[in-house]
Amino acid sequence: MDWEASKGWYMHLISPAWGTEGERIVSSPLIRHGRAVFTSLIPSVEPCEAGGTSWITELDMLTGSQWQISVFDVNDDGNIDEDDFLDQTELDIDGDGDFDTTAQASGIGSKVGIINSPAVISAGPVEYEYTAGSTEGLMRIFEAGDAAAGRQSWRQIR
Repeated sequence: MDWEASKGWYMHLISPAWGTEGERIVSSPLIRHGRAVFTSLIPSVEPCEAGGTSWITELDMLTGSQWQISVFDVNDDGNIDEDDFLDQTELDIDGDGDFDTTAQASGIGSKVGIINSPAVISAGPVEYEYTAGSTEGLMRIFEAGDAAAGRQSWRQIR
């Protein structure tokens, strides 16, 4: 990205299926392994009803684009691999005119209502994100980490 000509990136929070839902970012993002990690809030459609839902999204922190891999274990099998790509035969993901067959997941919808920024536990090549939701549940997300992050060596002092 040319930082002389650009002041960063932004994202339109408009659902391709439902249009404007009032989605907004209300928590501070995390920066991890070159990714911007943030949660969004979508209020309930009923104006007098409390609650709503959220998404946790991870994008390249410099460009705002998707990663070339799926960072989330979408199918919940304990592995992050090509099986975690999403079937997108109906959508033109990158706007190039052809309909892509698969796409990597950049976000996961909350199963526990509205969520805040997650707590992250790093385990080398994988990470676990935990966040509490407005429905009193706890959501755990298994995702790709960075095998090169963390302690690489140590020196023992006698």
